[in-house]
Amino acid sequence: MFKPPFPASHVVQVNYVDILVLLKLILGQARTSAWGLGGLAALGVTGAFILYQRRTSQGPAVGKPGKVFNGMGSSWVELKLAESEDINHNVKRLRFKFPNDEDTSGLSVNCIAAILTSRTPSGSVLPTLRPYTPTSDETQKGFIEFTIKRYPGKSMSSYIHNLKPGDTLSMKGPLPGPEWKTNMHHQVGLIAGGAGITPCYQLVRRILNDPNDKTKISLLYSNHTEEDILLKQEFDQLAAEHGDQFNVHYTVSQPSASWTGDKGRITREILERTMPKPSDGNVRLFVCGPDSFYTTVSGPKAMIPIFQGKFGGLLKEMGYTQNQVEKF
Repeated sequence: MFKPPFPASHVVQVNYVDILVLLKLILGQARTSAWGLGGLAALGVTGAFILYQRRTSQGPAVGKPGKVFNGMGSSWVELKLAESEDINHNVKRLRFKFPNDEDTSGLSVNCIAAILTSRTPSGSVLPTLRPYTPTSDETQKGFIEFTIKRYPGKSMSSYIHNLKPGDTLSMKGPLPGPEWKTNMHHQVGLIAGGAGITPCYQLVRRILNDPNDKTKISLLYSNHTEEDILLKQEFDQLAAEHGDQFNVHYTVSQPSASWTGDKGRITREILERTMPKPSDGNVRLFVCGPDSFYTTVSGPKAMIPIFQGKFGGLLKEMGYTQNQVEKF
């Protein structure tokens, strides 16, 4: 099923740069797939090379507050790392400062959006591109914040983890995802694994920050250990403040002796207990996690980002339809 990577209202803003960015992302995914490798690689190389013949900017001029990110067709912005905090053994919270204290990111509250990061490794002609979902509020002034997990063998996450305050990183965006409007669904179920929690956090925060949005939210978050649970303090606080609207459930596959939550990987039983039923009416489920997580829960995600991929997994077995499930 075709899913544009941007809301319908943004169609007029899409240009060749957006397409070339997607081609580079396709190339990165094609390296781990045997399907269409030659053709996709050729397209990705050509697109990325042209994409990278661009100017960089510093965002809004100093002393003239504005939006830092103005769409995928705008220039790349070099932002300086202001703070870096270790969350656990492989996760950092990083805060990048905007040129002006009154600047905002430019991300919309009407869609789930990521920021594309870029660096060119030493000896490489092509840049490495990686989208990350901010964990700071869309209206936050002065800075943007990310919670990033380092993965072995992944050059971008390792590079970002090694940044020191004062270092800069190239960014562009927003890279729009699913659109969200107030009360567009009666109930929302969020199913996340590992670092896939960040777009879920963005959606939870947007719904609960809107006093007119009465959407009921259920979050199921799976990790290896308790230490791996990202944003737990934030989610627990939101659940305490909005207990009539937001429920959060955690499951860990390698629990400690003191763990009192669910144990093991996500199963049909856990999903049936925590998620709205497919027959409940205007229901929407969002899934985000590593490749194996998608395969188990909702069917594999497509190699090409603008497609959702084959629908399947536990959710299909439980009677949900493809139109009820969105893969971030």
